[in-house]
Amino acid sequence: MNRRRSPASTGGVPGLKPALLTAAAFRQTLLKLSQRLTRQEREFAVIALNILEYDTVRTSLGEAAAEQLNNLGRDLCLANIRGADRLCNPQPGHFLIVMPDSSEQSAAAAVDRLTRLIADAKTHFKHTQLRASCSSRAAYCQLSGCDPEAMLLEVGYRFDEPDNLEYIHQPSASGSPTGFRGAFSSWVSRYDNLQPQRETVINEYLIQTRLTAADIWSGQPVQIKVTRLASGREFDEATLDLILRRTRVLQTVDHPGIAATTDFHIKDKQQLYLVGKLQSAPSLQSFIASPSQVTQPQLLDWGTQMCNSLIYLQTVMPPVIPPALSPNLFIVDKATRLILVDYEIPYLFPLWHHAAAVSSEEMQAVAQGRPIAAYNPIIRSFASVMASIARASRQCDKRLTDMLNRLQEDALPAELNTIYKVRSALKELSEPPKIDER
Repeated sequence: MNRRRSPASTGGVPGLKPALLTAAAFRQTLLKLSQRLTRQEREFAVIALNILEYDTVRTSLGEAAAEQLNNLGRDLCLANIRGADRLCNPQPGHFLIVMPDSSEQSAAAAVDRLTRLIADAKTHFKHTQLRASCSSRAAYCQLSGCDPEAMLLEVGYRFDEPDNLEYIHQPSASGSPTGFRGAFSSWVSRYDNLQPQRETVINEYLIQTRLTAADIWSGQPVQIKVTRLASGREFDEATLDLILRRTRVLQTVDHPGIAATTDFHIKDKQQLYLVGKLQSAPSLQSFIASPSQVTQPQLLDWGTQMCNSLIYLQTVMPPVIPPALSPNLFIVDKATRLILVDYEIPYLFPLWHHAAAVSSEEMQAVAQGRPIAAYNPIIRSFASVMASIARASRQCDKRLTDMLNRLQEDALPAELNTIYKVRSALKELSEPPKIDER
């Protein structure tokens, strides 16, 4: 087989065989493949193999014999996977393999081949013959909404820490615990002087309360948004699992135009606590209501900034589709940059936010920058925000007015039906109009 030559060049562990990764390196590989899927539409799969006899051998023959059985499985996997494949041995007797450029069918074929090879192999420990058989599971990217953590859950694993893979026995969310580490009372002790600010009824299903607090660890003020069901009921296990996975994704958001989530927890399976930096800047709504005018170049720059933030959210895995935009969803910092805030609810609570009811196929289309009807309200709301700024500032030339009017038509024009195309159109408007010299 074509084996990769240098472990140092692949994120492998120095001194071990090529293609054998630590849990942390395996996680980074999954994230890179997810991003590549978004950019290049190159598919991948994850397979899991667990040696069924491992625990029995360890109990009856001891740790050394069990280790020998683990090494048998590990070495056979390394000798029979492709050069591009990556193996992780997160705990003895357990193997995870990520397969770039692999279809669902080729992943299934690999599972069949590897399980047969392991079943046919044997080793000896102190004159005792050891043989192995495997349970196996496979997850394919296109069936998991391009979500690497969902793929891991399908094969029975999750990251309980960034560098530690946990085997959860059940390949689905229904059998897993909440996954939120540590008691809530211990977690919340990090935040001092919690002060309620206001309560908002988001819709008939969700209520959100805002608090301010001081982060004892950093010494910085923070804002805490507490979201609960209006019915007062607990979140079920599937919802808790989705919240856990997607809140971890929100923690990875790193963009100057988007407010970040820094910490989170669940209280009594009923209330999600989201922590972020306390934002003291004025909202865009209040900013444009002030006497100062926004110039045409500033208006176009703000439009480009909004597009950049939306495009970034589309590249997150799975992509974040925010609620319909409004001037109250943006704040204006000291450098007059727009920062998107309060965009998390449709992503974390899709069952209770109708605007975000999109299929896995539609989520993939969003991630790839392709037009879908479910994203049209975001584009139209973008045009509405831009029109609001233009009306308040009285700074909007005819070309921009025409473009915003076209974005409000019954059917979006083909050249403006994705946020990428809208950004390109704004950049063209930023250039001086061409003069016909004939």
